[in-house]
Amino acid sequence: MITSLHWVPKGAASELPKQIELSEKEIEELNIKMSKTVKQVNEIKKQNFGNTSQEESNEMNTENNNKKQNKKKKKEKEIPQELLDIDEEILKKFNLENYDEEDPKGNLFTYFQNFEDLDYLKNSQQETETGKGNSNQFDELIEEEMEENKIKPNDMILLSAKSDQTLSTLEEIVIEDESLNMYVHHDIILQNSPLCLAWCDLSLERAKSGELLYDENKTGNLVAVGTFDPIIEIWDLDLADTSKPVCTLGLGVNEKEFDPQLQNLSPYAHDGAVLTLAWNSEYRNLMASGSDDNTVKIWDLSTTECLATIGNHTDAVGALAWKPDEGSLLLSGGHDSVCWLWDIRSMAEQNKEKQRQKKIQLDGVKFKLSSPTECLKWDITSPNRFFVSVENGDSFYYDIRNPKKPLFTVSCHRKETTQVAFSEIPGLFVTGGSDKFVKVWEISEKKISQVIKRNLDVGSVFALSFSPDNPLLLAVAGKKGEIATWDLTQDNKVFKWFEKKIKLYLESKIQENTNQNINKN
Repeated sequence: MITSLHWVPKGAASELPKQIELSEKEIEELNIKMSKTVKQVNEIKKQNFGNTSQEESNEMNTENNNKKQNKKKKKEKEIPQELLDIDEEILKKFNLENYDEEDPKGNLFTYFQNFEDLDYLKNSQQETETGKGNSNQFDELIEEEMEENKIKPNDMILLSAKSDQTLSTLEEIVIEDESLNMYVHHDIILQNSPLCLAWCDLSLERAKSGELLYDENKTGNLVAVGTFDPIIEIWDLDLADTSKPVCTLGLGVNEKEFDPQLQNLSPYAHDGAVLTLAWNSEYRNLMASGSDDNTVKIWDLSTTECLATIGNHTDAVGALAWKPDEGSLLLSGGHDSVCWLWDIRSMAEQNKEKQRQKKIQLDGVKFKLSSPTECLKWDITSPNRFFVSVENGDSFYYDIRNPKKPLFTVSCHRKETTQVAFSEIPGLFVTGGSDKFVKVWEISEKKISQVIKRNLDVGSVFALSFSPDNPLLLAVAGKKGEIATWDLTQDNKVFKWFEKKIKLYLESKIQENTNQNINKN
């Protein structure tokens, strides 16, 4: 399944990701980790399939056996083909046993290959230095690989948090601008199932001494990942084949790696899974996190310190959003059927040590809901308004200046409305539900109207998001673990419905670009 999607703005990613230099110790650690993974897969295979040849002979005996086998296989754990069919040559390089045939998709092949191919590159370099080998051939291979890995200026990038029974990954997907062709540029293997993502443009890196370097005058390409673990990993997307995050929120001061036994957590870490993350684009060093420990934490990414632990909620916190035009205001939604709106500037009045470690009760605006929160989003074209959906199927559209009563109440889907996304086209928003449908809506001062609905064949919808570079391009993903894109400009009904607003939006963008060029000149 895919639990979260996040777009990276055009121009934020490096044209060519930097190749990391692995030490012999790091390569050895990776070999051990992958050996364990393959052993686990083989154990599951033995449990599921037993003696394959005996099963095949039984299947050939009678149709009754066929039916029994089919029923049995449905009950067994399904193992992704990517893990079952790992390339023989790659496994030999790692001295692993019990390998299968080559994987035609090559998802894991790419990941594994880039580590132990270092031996091939190392040998080629040594031969070149000693006068052996073909240096031109080696250079051509490197140039060819670099060219294939280049991210073009018009390419769009989408981050996908993906997990199944045996593997969890963060995928960086390139979407070619005109054709919308998608391919995985590179991926990062995670230690636990990802639940949420938040992209940020901070410049953070580790010095060789281990010191965390932050430059507020530079921009970077980072993503924060929340999982079932009580920590938050910050990964550099411009590093290819990296096996470690740049930093981890929730670890002790001198700790570099997370201990699954929870022996090295900071006293300010969450006590449970991290369910939601939100980066503050105005105060760029701030990240908010919500957890099933019923708290909201505010983090300083430049130091990895927890600045405050807010304990107003009495149940898990599953949704967070910073106000688009006012970075000091944070909106949260909990399973306690309450939304809170806080001004984090009031944290300065609290005792610093108290607000970091102990739960503080922060004064704020309270919105009472009819059921636990599913999702919430600010309306980016009407910044004082937000949309929140709840577990019983209801959805509410609030104005923060009138918290006692929503402007509208609507049932968007037959079951829960699991996700919502607002476009930069005024009044246009999209919802996704556990009923597998994606719906386009228009909201006006008087009513909310459904424009169109579609089943994009992703299963129950867990993630949807508009591209920051194209307000009519939508990415959707869900239970099936696949991503669908929906270009609303290609849908005649949607285009006609919003035609006037789309034209006004385009005119405003043209004028904005013209003004920027005038200012530059």
